[in-house]
Amino acid sequence: MWMRSGQGALLLFAFVLGTVLAGRPPARPIEASPADVRGSDNVLVSGYRNRAGTFLLWSSGRITRPDGSVANAAGRYHPAVGFSRPTRVAGQVVGSGNLACGVVPDAAGTFVVFSDGSALCPDDPRAGAPCFQTRVVWGVVGPGPTYDQGSGDWSVGLNANRTFHISFDPPFSETPAVVTGGCSGAYQLSKLAPSGFDLYDQEGHAPDTGKPFTFVATGG
Repeated sequence: MWMRSGQGALLLFAFVLGTVLAGRPPARPIEASPADVRGSDNVLVSGYRNRAGTFLLWSSGRITRPDGSVANAAGRYHPAVGFSRPTRVAGQVVGSGNLACGVVPDAAGTFVVFSDGSALCPDDPRAGAPCFQTRVVWGVVGPGPTYDQGSGDWSVGLNANRTFHISFDPPFSETPAVVTGGCSGAYQLSKLAPSGFDLYDQEGHAPDTGKPFTFVATGG
Protein backbone atom coordinates (compact mmCIF):
# COMPACT_ATOMS: atom_id res chain seq x y z
CA MET A 1 0.00 0.00 0.00
CA TRP A 2 2.89 2.37 0.82
CA MET A 3 4.52 1.69 -2.56
CA ARG A 4 1.37 2.71 -4.35
CA SER A 5 1.08 5.88 -2.28
CA GLY A 6 4.74 6.69 -2.99
CA GLN A 7 4.28 6.27 -6.72
CA GLY A 8 1.20 8.46 -6.63
CA ALA A 9 3.12 11.17 -4.78
CA LEU A 10 5.90 11.10 -7.36
CA LEU A 11 3.43 11.37 -10.21
CA LEU A 12 1.69 14.30 -8.50
CA PHE A 13 5.04 16.04 -7.92
CA ALA A 14 6.03 15.57 -11.55
CA PHE A 15 2.70 16.99 -12.72
CA VAL A 16 3.01 20.07 -10.50
CA LEU A 17 6.64 20.65 -11.52
CA GLY A 18 5.75 20.41 -15.22
CA THR A 19 2.89 22.85 -14.80
CA VAL A 20 5.12 25.38 -13.05
CA LEU A 21 7.94 25.12 -15.61
CA ALA A 22 5.50 25.35 -18.53
CA GLY A 23 4.29 28.70 -17.22
CA ARG A 24 7.78 30.21 -17.10
CA PRO A 25 9.77 31.35 -20.14
CA PRO A 26 13.31 29.96 -20.46
CA ALA A 27 16.02 32.01 -18.76
CA ARG A 28 17.83 32.59 -22.12
CA PRO A 29 16.03 32.62 -25.51
CA ILE A 30 17.25 30.11 -28.09
CA GLU A 31 19.05 31.85 -30.95
CA ALA A 32 20.26 30.65 -34.34
CA SER A 33 22.03 32.45 -37.18
CA PRO A 34 21.30 31.91 -40.90
CA ALA A 35 24.67 30.15 -41.21
CA ASP A 36 23.31 27.41 -38.93
CA VAL A 37 20.87 26.42 -41.69
CA ARG A 38 22.59 23.81 -43.83
CA GLY A 39 21.54 21.70 -46.75
CA SER A 40 21.73 17.93 -47.02
CA ASP A 41 23.96 15.66 -49.07
CA ASN A 42 20.78 13.64 -49.71
CA VAL A 43 18.46 16.41 -51.02
CA LEU A 44 18.80 16.98 -54.76
CA VAL A 45 18.47 20.54 -56.03
CA SER A 46 19.23 20.43 -59.73
CA GLY A 47 21.14 18.77 -62.52
CA TYR A 48 23.22 20.55 -65.13
CA ARG A 49 25.50 19.89 -68.07
CA ASN A 50 28.59 21.84 -69.05
CA ARG A 51 31.50 21.26 -71.40
CA ALA A 52 33.02 18.68 -69.01
CA GLY A 53 29.93 16.50 -68.54
CA THR A 54 26.72 16.06 -66.54
CA PHE A 55 26.53 16.83 -62.82
CA LEU A 56 24.01 16.80 -59.95
CA LEU A 57 23.84 19.55 -57.31
CA TRP A 58 22.68 18.71 -53.78
CA SER A 59 21.36 21.21 -51.25
CA SER A 60 24.52 20.98 -49.14
CA GLY A 61 26.56 22.18 -52.11
CA ARG A 62 27.91 18.71 -52.86
CA ILE A 63 28.20 17.97 -56.59
CA THR A 64 28.16 14.40 -57.90
CA ARG A 65 28.38 12.68 -61.28
CA PRO A 66 25.65 10.44 -62.74
CA ASP A 67 27.59 7.34 -61.59
CA GLY A 68 27.31 8.54 -57.97
CA SER A 69 30.94 9.59 -57.53
CA VAL A 70 31.64 12.93 -55.86
CA ALA A 71 32.95 15.66 -58.15
CA ASN A 72 33.00 18.51 -55.61
CA ALA A 73 32.47 18.11 -51.87
CA ALA A 74 30.26 20.50 -49.89
CA GLY A 75 32.17 23.60 -48.83
CA ARG A 76 34.82 23.23 -51.53
CA TYR A 77 34.16 26.53 -53.30
CA HIS A 78 35.86 29.81 -54.07
CA PRO A 79 34.42 33.26 -55.01
CA ALA A 80 33.03 33.65 -58.51
CA VAL A 81 34.56 36.61 -60.35
CA GLY A 82 32.00 39.19 -61.42
CA PHE A 83 29.29 38.19 -58.94
CA SER A 84 28.42 40.10 -55.78
CA ARG A 85 25.65 39.48 -53.26
CA PRO A 86 22.84 42.06 -53.49
CA THR A 87 21.96 44.39 -50.63
CA ARG A 88 19.78 42.72 -48.00
CA VAL A 89 16.20 43.91 -47.63
CA ALA A 90 15.50 45.08 -44.08
CA GLY A 91 12.91 43.22 -42.04
CA GLN A 92 12.92 40.06 -44.15
CA VAL A 93 14.30 36.58 -43.60
CA VAL A 94 18.00 36.15 -44.42
CA GLY A 95 19.13 33.09 -46.35
CA SER A 96 22.08 30.84 -45.66
CA GLY A 97 25.41 30.62 -47.43
CA ASN A 98 25.39 26.88 -46.65
CA LEU A 99 22.17 26.08 -48.53
CA ALA A 100 22.63 25.60 -52.29
CA CYS A 101 19.58 26.44 -54.35
CA GLY A 102 20.58 26.59 -58.02
CA VAL A 103 23.13 26.79 -60.83
CA VAL A 104 24.11 29.73 -63.03
CA PRO A 105 25.40 28.63 -66.46
CA ASP A 106 27.93 31.07 -67.86
CA ALA A 107 30.46 31.17 -70.66
CA ALA A 108 33.17 31.83 -68.05
CA GLY A 109 32.19 28.87 -65.86
CA THR A 110 29.42 27.14 -63.92
CA PHE A 111 28.50 28.85 -60.65
CA VAL A 112 26.40 27.61 -57.73
CA VAL A 113 24.08 30.09 -56.01
CA PHE A 114 23.14 29.82 -52.34
CA SER A 115 20.01 31.03 -50.54
CA ASP A 116 21.78 34.12 -49.16
CA GLY A 117 22.35 35.35 -52.72
CA SER A 118 26.04 34.44 -52.94
CA ALA A 119 27.49 32.81 -56.07
CA LEU A 120 30.51 30.53 -55.75
CA CYS A 121 32.62 28.50 -58.15
CA PRO A 122 33.33 24.81 -57.42
CA ASP A 123 36.97 24.02 -56.69
CA ASP A 124 36.79 21.06 -59.08
CA PRO A 125 37.55 22.50 -62.56
CA ARG A 126 35.22 20.03 -64.29
CA ALA A 127 32.23 20.77 -62.06
CA GLY A 128 32.86 24.49 -62.66
CA ALA A 129 33.63 24.27 -66.37
CA PRO A 130 31.93 26.67 -68.83
CA CYS A 131 28.48 25.75 -70.07
CA PHE A 132 27.36 25.25 -73.63
CA GLN A 133 26.11 28.50 -75.08
CA THR A 134 25.11 28.82 -78.73
CA ARG A 135 25.33 32.27 -80.22
CA VAL A 136 23.68 33.20 -83.51
CA VAL A 137 24.70 36.26 -85.53
CA TRP A 138 22.80 37.05 -88.70
CA GLY A 139 22.72 39.94 -91.07
CA VAL A 140 21.70 41.41 -94.39
CA VAL A 141 24.39 43.43 -96.15
CA GLY A 142 23.05 46.13 -98.43
CA PRO A 143 24.70 47.87 -101.41
CA GLY A 144 27.81 49.76 -100.53
CA PRO A 145 28.38 47.51 -98.59
CA THR A 146 26.35 48.74 -95.65
CA TYR A 147 24.65 47.26 -92.62
CA ASP A 148 21.04 46.70 -93.65
CA GLN A 149 19.54 44.65 -90.81
CA GLY A 150 20.49 41.81 -88.50
CA SER A 151 21.36 40.80 -84.96
CA GLY A 152 23.23 44.02 -84.21
CA ASP A 153 26.60 42.59 -83.16
CA TRP A 154 28.43 42.77 -86.48
CA SER A 155 29.69 45.30 -89.01
CA VAL A 156 30.79 45.22 -92.64
CA GLY A 157 33.59 46.90 -94.56
CA LEU A 158 35.72 46.68 -97.71
CA ASN A 159 39.25 45.32 -97.81
CA ALA A 160 41.92 46.91 -99.99
CA ASN A 161 41.20 44.35 -102.74
CA ARG A 162 37.49 45.30 -102.64
CA THR A 163 36.41 42.07 -100.95
CA PHE A 164 33.90 42.24 -98.10
CA HIS A 165 34.95 41.83 -94.50
CA ILE A 166 32.40 40.94 -91.82
CA SER A 167 33.48 41.67 -88.23
CA PHE A 168 31.83 40.13 -85.15
CA ASP A 169 31.54 42.37 -82.11
CA PRO A 170 32.26 40.80 -79.71
CA PRO A 171 34.19 37.96 -81.37
CA PHE A 172 33.06 34.35 -80.94
CA SER A 173 34.96 32.26 -78.41
CA GLU A 174 35.71 29.77 -81.20
CA THR A 175 35.56 29.88 -84.99
CA PRO A 176 31.85 29.85 -85.93
CA ALA A 177 30.04 28.07 -88.75
CA VAL A 178 28.89 30.53 -91.44
CA VAL A 179 26.34 30.18 -94.24
CA THR A 180 25.90 32.90 -96.88
CA GLY A 181 23.63 33.60 -99.82
CA GLY A 182 22.50 36.46 -102.01
CA CYS A 183 21.06 37.74 -105.25
CA SER A 184 24.19 36.82 -107.19
CA GLY A 185 24.40 33.28 -105.82
CA ALA A 186 26.55 31.66 -103.16
CA TYR A 187 29.72 33.19 -101.74
CA GLN A 188 33.06 31.78 -100.69
CA LEU A 189 34.57 32.48 -97.28
CA SER A 190 38.18 33.35 -96.65
CA LYS A 191 40.14 33.89 -93.43
CA LEU A 192 37.25 32.65 -91.28
CA ALA A 193 38.09 33.39 -87.63
CA PRO A 194 36.29 34.10 -84.32
CA SER A 195 36.55 37.83 -85.12
CA GLY A 196 35.06 37.66 -88.64
CA PHE A 197 35.67 36.58 -92.25
CA ASP A 198 36.36 37.82 -95.77
CA LEU A 199 33.94 37.18 -98.60
CA TYR A 200 34.39 36.46 -102.35
CA ASP A 201 31.84 35.66 -105.01
CA GLN A 202 31.33 32.16 -106.36
CA GLU A 203 34.11 32.58 -108.94
CA GLY A 204 36.65 33.92 -106.47
CA HIS A 205 36.17 37.54 -107.44
CA ALA A 206 35.16 40.48 -105.29
CA PRO A 207 31.41 40.54 -104.60
CA ASP A 208 29.14 42.93 -106.44
CA THR A 209 28.82 45.84 -104.02
CA GLY A 210 25.52 46.81 -105.58
CA LYS A 211 23.69 43.60 -104.64
CA PRO A 212 22.59 42.60 -101.12
CA PHE A 213 23.46 39.28 -99.52
CA THR A 214 22.75 37.51 -96.24
CA PHE A 215 24.76 35.47 -93.77
CA VAL A 216 24.18 33.42 -90.62
CA ALA A 217 27.00 32.59 -88.17
CA THR A 218 26.59 30.16 -85.25
CA GLY A 219 29.07 29.16 -82.58
CA GLY A 220 30.06 29.45 -78.95
